[in-house]
Amino acid sequence: MVSPRYKRIWHLLFQFLTGQISVQGLTFITGFLLLRWLSIDQYAQFSVAFAFQCTLNMLIDVGFSNSIVALVGNRGEDGSLVGSYIRSAQFYRFRMFVVMCVGSAAAFPLMTRHQPWGLQTKSVLFAAIIASVFLQGNLMYGASLLIRRQLKSYYSAQLSAAIGRLIICLILHKLGLLSGVVAVWASTFWIFLTGYQYHKSAKRLVAVPPESLPEHNRDMLHYVYPLVPGIVFTALQGQIGIVLITIFGRTKNIAEVAALGRLGVIFGVFTAYYTVIVEPYIARIHVDQLKLRYFQIALTSFGFGILFTALAFLYPRLYLWLLGPKYHHLGAEIGWIVLYSSMGYIAGAFGSMNRARKWVYWSYTMMTIVAVIITQIISLFYLDLRTTHGVILFSFYADLSVLIVHMVAGIYGLYNIKTTDFMEEIPASQAANID
Repeated sequence: MVSPRYKRIWHLLFQFLTGQISVQGLTFITGFLLLRWLSIDQYAQFSVAFAFQCTLNMLIDVGFSNSIVALVGNRGEDGSLVGSYIRSAQFYRFRMFVVMCVGSAAAFPLMTRHQPWGLQTKSVLFAAIIASVFLQGNLMYGASLLIRRQLKSYYSAQLSAAIGRLIICLILHKLGLLSGVVAVWASTFWIFLTGYQYHKSAKRLVAVPPESLPEHNRDMLHYVYPLVPGIVFTALQGQIGIVLITIFGRTKNIAEVAALGRLGVIFGVFTAYYTVIVEPYIARIHVDQLKLRYFQIALTSFGFGILFTALAFLYPRLYLWLLGPKYHHLGAEIGWIVLYSSMGYIAGAFGSMNRARKWVYWSYTMMTIVAVIITQIISLFYLDLRTTHGVILFSFYADLSVLIVHMVAGIYGLYNIKTTDFMEEIPASQAANID
């Protein structure tokens, strides 16, 4: 007879797989339909705006939203505590939003100055970027749903928003009104709808105070402070492929790099697994079980990465079909882009587990920055960054160095687990119950 514990675990995994595959599938379909529906020039506009938005959002958030799960730890049943940390994250995020919007108003025109899109097009794209980043603040309410294992509500919000985005894009395409600018605004609507539903669902789980508590502000700042240099650096170089090709390449190259980047969606389900399932689990697991679970998760991530990379090098046509006829000439780049995506996915697995146990050190951050900078300086001398292939290799080498640092930090944390694990310990029998 199956024990109640395993029933809960399988129920949780079923909700995760059903929700994540549904959401990822709709996102996958929408993304690849946009590849076919938008012209090369329009898809380049959409891709540049999306890359800039991702970078700006990371610079504004700098880890505040992601810190909520780790700071709450095994006290997730306390709705007032969770709500207080959400308010602290909002406190810091809004102030960063005001500062970074001023800087981005100068950065976006500089980044796109060589692209012949016109002032009006660039202005509307920038407005969509600012709107989407502002609305992403509501996505932090999703942390309360993850902490309480409310995966049905968590994925229902994403699924309905993804369906709405797909329907809007489909109707506009049929009417001949779909463009790169319109696609960016459709994505902004997607973010708005998801955040609104997160907020609505979280109201029954948490009590968000009108003002942030100074002690929780300090806790959050203390947790995030060592991460800030690394997050800022990652934000600036995380979309560096699009940035470099926008500055040095042509519009055609922008669309090619972005189209190939779409193949990283393959790892979307696995990447989400670490955020939704693994990170909250590792945050509350007892230290007696930690080493075994850590290595099991790490080996599994390597296995999936190797599998998808091997398929990409051996059977590139499988991936080219997804990109559509406009990008069939990119067969030589398929294997490398999937390998690059694999490195990012595996590094993310290590990073999520390290964050969950609060293994965040200044040395960890500085090692990441130094390793990436050295790798990129060397790559500048050997790679042609005016080409799609050169930009892909540039990004791959950088992600490989990040993966190595994450692995070293994880090994260090496990080796020094008695002194570096500051989590409040609870009985192993309770920690093992992941719901």
